[in-house]
Amino acid sequence: MEYNNFFVVDGIVEGIPFEDDFADILLAGHVFGDNLEIEYAGAERVIKDGGEMILFPGANANDKERHDFYIKKGFDWKEFEEPGDGMMRAYWKKITK
Repeated sequence: MEYNNFFVVDGIVEGIPFEDDFADILLAGHVFGDNLEIEYAGAERVIKDGGEMILFPGANANDKERHDFYIKKGFDWKEFEEPGDGMMRAYWKKITK
């Protein structure tokens, strides 16, 4: 299967190598947690107005600090069971600039 304009980046979220307002969707896993505000700003920067940010932070469902941060930023969320790791959370939000 071939995709146009689909990019996989392995790196640090505050240094995503794309221009501002580049992406319609940013899907990220295990990238938030060291400096939430800076990491969020780096991710939001590359998403177009009306685009979506979807996060699978990799922290368990008991991580109150990250959860509270995402809720304050307006994310919707759900819990799901990760085999071997227990309950986790996923977050998603439409970006409005």
